[in-house]
Amino acid sequence: SSAGSARIGLINRMPNGLLSITGGENGYARGLIADSLALRGGDLLYAFEAAHNDGPWEFGENFRRVNGLLRYTREDSDRRSTFTAMHYDASWDATDQVPQRAIDSGRIGRFGAIDPSDHGGTRRSSLSWGWHQQVDDGHWDASAYAIRSHLDLFSNFTYFLDNPINGDQFEQAEDRQVLGGKLSRSWTANWGGREAIHTVRMQARYDRLDPVGLYTAILGDRDQVTQESRLSERALGLYAQTDLAWNDWLRTVLGLRADHVDVDVDSSIADNSGSRSDWIHSPKLSLIVAPWENTELFASAGYGFHSNDARGMTARVT
Repeated sequence: SSAGSARIGLINRMPNGLLSITGGENGYARGLIADSLALRGGDLLYAFEAAHNDGPWEFGENFRRVNGLLRYTREDSDRRSTFTAMHYDASWDATDQVPQRAIDSGRIGRFGAIDPSDHGGTRRSSLSWGWHQQVDDGHWDASAYAIRSHLDLFSNFTYFLDNPINGDQFEQAEDRQVLGGKLSRSWTANWGGREAIHTVRMQARYDRLDPVGLYTAILGDRDQVTQESRLSERALGLYAQTDLAWNDWLRTVLGLRADHVDVDVDSSIADNSGSRSDWIHSPKLSLIVAPWENTELFASAGYGFHSNDARGMTARVT
């Protein structure tokens, strides 16, 4: 009840082009153009979007967003390869939460702000490649990607509580580069007359944050460093799974995943610098019963994990 997953896939071509222009109140505007065309034995898909919105705020949000996609696909009966480039860029002025008493006293309106200098900006660019190959007993899949992202966020939740002179505004900032990829193989085998589908997969990812930090700020400008770090994180995942059909109404899925994480942290607070590494193993087991057509009942058990901020592995001073 507390976990979920999403699988999001991109189309490779569009049956018809698309042009959309939308306008609305509070400075809302959006334009979108998307289409695909045949190119050198493949399909080139492109899309571009731009948007603006002020929202209902007394100090307009001035939210500006542009994003674009370019994707080239070549495929035949048993092979498909794709190359995808994406970019996203947005900036905004933020009206954060305000005290109820400020509204009740009439100091500000319902959509007013106490510190209108709060703002943010982010951008993300990525390049990726994907490959799928059918073979006699199954298929191969491979992918690789490179990502570069930036985040700059100015917030003020307590106003002048801690610093009655310059205020409590702070900045969170991060510059990140990511490299990663995966390789998997699935094949069908016969176990005593029963169909078994085996899958093995390897995933690797490298993150470099240079820098990631927390800073004090005054009226939307950086003031002093509270904590700043440069860190690298390397992750390796190995995975194996067998999906076995015992008969028409019963099958089991048995899997085992092993993950290794290795981090190096260089912090402006010397005691929070260091290196750490560890393995974690995650077994999985599912029992699936299909008593009627188009109906499945299942029971699953296993271990899982989620990763937190790598700086927490080396921090000694908070």
